Amino acid sequence: MNWQFNGIRVYTQKISEGMKQIIAQLQPLDGGTVYQMFGYESDKLKLNALIVGDADRIALKGLRKTGLSYELLSPEGDLGDFFVSSVSFDREKSVYQTITTSGGLTCTSPVYNLELELFLDS
Repeated sequence: MNWQFNGIRVYTQKISEGMKQIIAQLQPLDGGTVYQMFGYESDKLKLNALIVGDADRIALKGLRKTGLSYELLSPEGDLGDFFVSSVSFDREKSVYQTITTSGGLTCTSPVYNLELELFLDS
């Protein structure tokens, strides 16, 4: 099995996770710092990957406008449903790609570096 986000094949290069607790710090005049816990943020993932072809690039761009969460699949299975916080691309300098030629892609299809920031739909 390969990596897929909403059925779009991504060739993952790096994935990093981040979690954060929300803590307010109060500085009283006559004592030490007081911490107030206000919960935590949902898990975040940053996914760096390669994608091939403009159709997948356009489809991924569209996911950031829907307000819906989408399934992230890895070789280990379903990692959960995630909201797209941000998506960015930069085109690789390539003359000939050999990543995939399925789905109507050719050896001259463009290759993009993808960075997705995803928030877990808990």
